[in-house]
This record gives sequence, structure tokens and C-alpha cells, in this order.
Amino acid sequence: MKCCIWASAVVAAVCACASAQEDTTFLYQGSLMDNGSPANGTYTISVELWTSVNGGTIGNPIVHNNVQVVDGLFDIPLSWQGGYWFGGERWLSITVNGTQLSPPQQITRAPYAIHARGIRVDQAERVGIGDIGTHNAQLLVLTSDSMGARIQTTSNETEAAAVRGVLDRSSPGSFSAAVRGENRGIGVLGIGVWGSHDGSGWGVYGSSPAGTGVRGHTTGNSGTTYAVYGYSASSSGYDFYAAGPGVNYGSPSSIRWKKNIEPINDPLGMLAQIRGVYFDWDEDHGGQHDMGFIGEEVMEVVPEVVAKESGTDFVTGMDYGRMTPLLVEAVNALHTKHEMQIAEKDMQITAIRKENEDLRARLELLEQMMMRFTSDHTRED
Repeated sequence: MKCCIWASAVVAAVCACASAQEDTTFLYQGSLMDNGSPANGTYTISVELWTSVNGGTIGNPIVHNNVQVVDGLFDIPLSWQGGYWFGGERWLSITVNGTQLSPPQQITRAPYAIHARGIRVDQAERVGIGDIGTHNAQLLVLTSDSMGARIQTTSNETEAAAVRGVLDRSSPGSFSAAVRGENRGIGVLGIGVWGSHDGSGWGVYGSSPAGTGVRGHTTGNSGTTYAVYGYSASSSGYDFYAAGPGVNYGSPSSIRWKKNIEPINDPLGMLAQIRGVYFDWDEDHGGQHDMGFIGEEVMEVVPEVVAKESGTDFVTGMDYGRMTPLLVEAVNALHTKHEMQIAEKDMQITAIRKENEDLRARLELLEQMMMRFTSDHTRED
């Protein structure tokens, strides 16, 4: 077995009370690698206190048997009583299962100080970094060129949190954040904040009693950008789903914000140029059977509802919802056409009725004349 300690941190467990006796016990946290992978299992770890990087053992070694190492992480308490901490720098020489690791780990003075600079530990053993931070102060910075820092909890409480940020101001700044993630990459890949869930829970959850639960905003003013992007790998899933007593989907629509308002001319003619089709998606877009429009055909008629790919004649998507005004105007045009046809038929019916009345009157007149003629001839006979 080839082991190495590739990163370690020492966390002071000291008393903040000035009158307290010096407590040299501290917790050593380390990461153990076994043949290049994070170690897992039970190990025996022995630690010696050295006065230099090359040796100079002082005090007795501290041995911990049956140390549980999970995902390479472990922690052990260390304590050397007496005056071993005074007189210079100190190093820890670590031996794992009989194999001495190299190099030894230099430790800071924080573990054997009653007060570490800027750190406060109260009687309940709650640790705080500083009392008041200046504007834009960074109270805690963790820097690593590996996978980064890891904070983990094994609690199964309903509202347990591995990381929790609290902004304790009733009137914070407009863009202040209790938790903020930044990715300084400038390429097309990378994530600022990542949330995931192994089961059927939520990867990301946001709530607000009177504001916005989750908000997406892209600052790019050109190209194909997405303020919010949803994707479901299930053919029976939803890329976007809305529910609740309010409006499921909305966009700005007040007349206060619009100008140059014009009617949509010839909506029926426009719709006649657009096909509704059945089709199958390619594998990159789900592979399922579907129905809809061809974006490039729609672009020729209603370019306002499609997003064009820069430098090509293709589109990257279209807003099906924005087809609604055209459909409404098409229905209105059909209604107007239908009303005109009804009015025309009504006029035709009225004219036919008048003709019938005229014919009836003439027929009645002829009948009267025939009756008089017959009566006259009867008297002559």
C-alpha cells in the first residue's frame, strides 16, 4: 500500500476565556490517499511532534488505532502537554499502518494559542471568524488547486444543511446574497452554482414570501442565451411545468409599455404559408415522436417568434406561445368573413321574400280577375 497525506488542515479547539488554562488539544484533519485514490477503511495512525522538518522528536508519539477513513478524510485529536509548543516552529511526522509519510506537516501557532487572531470560541463551543467585517471583507477564503473544499453533514433532520448562509439584515442591498457562487471561466462550459439530488427531490429550490422564488438573468446582449433553461430526459417528463392558483406563465403586456401598435394584416394568408407537421426528434433532442412547426418555415412568415442562429439560415428555437396573436387574428378574420357571408345571405333572403310577396300579390290579383270574368259569363248565360 502506498499512502500519502496530500492536504491537511488543523482546527483549534481552544477556550476563548482569558482566564482559562491553556489547552493544547486540537483536532487534526487530513486527507489520506491510497495508490492515488481516496482511502477508505480502518487505519492505525501514529503522530510525532518534531522541532524541525528533519526531525528532533519531543514528547511521546500519539497513537490512534482503528481510525475510520471515509473518502480519504479523517480527523484525530492531538495533545502534548507541557512547554513543547514554545521555542520555535513545530512539525508533525505521521505514520500510517507502520509507513512513515513524507514530508512532515508543519503546523501553525493557532492550535496552541488561547486566542487565535480573529477567531472567537464561546462557552457553547460555537466558533466565529471575527466580530464585524468591513465592507466587502472576505471573512473566510478556502483556496485549492484540487477538487476544492468539502463541507459535509450526516444529519437526517428535515432541514439539515451541509452549507447554510444567512444574511442577517432586514434591508440588505439589491444584489446581496446569503449564498453566492461564481465561476470565473470564460468558455461555453461551467456552472456558478450546482445543486443535485440522488432521489426524486429537488436539485435547486428557491422560495420567497412576496418576491421571486427563482430568477434567471443573462447579461449578454447578443447571441443565443438562456435566462432559464430546462431539460427533461424523460419522454413523459416536462422541460417546464407550472402549477398554482396564479397565472402559470406571464410576460409584460400593458399598453403603457407599447408603441407603434398595428393590426396583423392578412392573418389567414400568413397561416396558409405555415405547416403543422408530425416529426421525430433526433437523439440529441430526445428522439421522441412529436408535432409542431418547422422553425425555418415560420421564420419566413413570422420572424418575430423565432431565434435565428448567427451566421446561418437556421433557427435555434421558436416561441410557440407568441403564435397566439396570429391565431387570434386568424379566428377574428374567419369570424368577420363568416359574418359578412351571413349578412350577404340575409340580403339574398330578404330579396327573395320580397319577390315572393310581389308574386303572391300578382297571383291574388289574377285570381280576383278570373273570378269576376267567370261571374260575368255566368249571368249572361
